[in-house]
Amino acid sequence: MLRPVHLAKAKEYFIDKYKAVSANGYEADDLSAILAYDGKRARKDVTLCGPDKDSKQFVGLKLFDYTKPEQDIVEIKDWHDIVLNEKKEFKSYGINFLAYQLLCGDPTDFYKPTDLCNAKFGDVAAYKLLSQCENGFVNQTLQAVVDQYKIWYPEPVTYAAWDGKEYTKDWKEILQLYFSCAKMKQYEDDKLNAEEFFYNYGVKL
Repeated sequence: MLRPVHLAKAKEYFIDKYKAVSANGYEADDLSAILAYDGKRARKDVTLCGPDKDSKQFVGLKLFDYTKPEQDIVEIKDWHDIVLNEKKEFKSYGINFLAYQLLCGDPTDFYKPTDLCNAKFGDVAAYKLLSQCENGFVNQTLQAVVDQYKIWYPEPVTYAAWDGKEYTKDWKEILQLYFSCAKMKQYEDDKLNAEEFFYNYGVKL
């Protein structure tokens, strides 16, 4: 891994020409999302450009993957069709993609919602579960997620966290835990409250 000779000058160029903002204290994709939603709230026509898969959950934004310039800009809505491709990979956007992350986790970010119950649940299982929901009915999608967590965690479970401390949590608290992992912030002080988010879509935890 060779450090680019002109890296420092390249940074200066982007800061000067494009008014780039340093992502100190944030991951770049997190800050990009917050700034994009700031622009939307200011009624600007915002297109978020990036390859990060978490961006597929950004309802209300337009998304362009610059690593695949042949693909169209996607306007992300609450509901998008679900596809299981030839590689048995789950593909979607909006709430369906967030639901997928809440069910299957993300190996890149090192979280998997079934770790504490030792259940097997992957892309095919997520597709079978969520494709049963009626097209356009986001509340059914989120209710399916809730019902699955109740199946996985019918009783509270005790586990040792990264800090060595033991915690005992029921299905709702575990859902909140993984919601905090999966859901990207839309503004700086976003509390990522699962109960509030689900309630806004007509689902009570």
